[in-house]
Amino acid sequence: LLIATLGPATLLYTHRYRSHVHQLIPLLLLGQFLAYAIVDFSRYIHGKKFNTEKIHNLAFYYTRQVIASFYVLAAISKLLATNGMWPLRAINIAPAVVKTHAHQYYEELQTGLLERGEWMSNLIINYPFIFIGIFCVTIFFELFAFSAVFNKRLAFLVGMGLLIMHGGIRWTMGLVF
Repeated sequence: LLIATLGPATLLYTHRYRSHVHQLIPLLLLGQFLAYAIVDFSRYIHGKKFNTEKIHNLAFYYTRQVIASFYVLAAISKLLATNGMWPLRAINIAPAVVKTHAHQYYEELQTGLLERGEWMSNLIINYPFIFIGIFCVTIFFELFAFSAVFNKRLAFLVGMGLLIMHGGIRWTMGLVF
């Protein structure tokens, strides 16, 4: 399923610059695959038997680990690429905002999208400290996403933070997740 989903989804969305929908399903499938593969490997090597509930809990736990690791990897990549200055470079996102709104306009031909992109870009340029603060919070949630695997309360808090982050990205840049 992982390969069957990743291949067609990649081909389907390669022309859609602002769509990242296809990335979530392969991540979920990767976590599920790892869990069930480890269980089958343990059965084969050690002859261990697992009850169904434990197998499904393990699959959910591995899925959470895979998703959290990708957020941490994204944060580390951003920080390494900018020598730790990623939040302070918030103003540099302004041209990308105009570009994503233009892509959305060319896909949907909705009036007002080009103007909204310019308005949002000017907002970033005119109020950079607001966006620097927002970027600091988002990099924090991405960097510490691994804490979601420790318990349900942390998973809820980190999950809500990441959902709000994605909502902000969608509102600011028009990217679909």
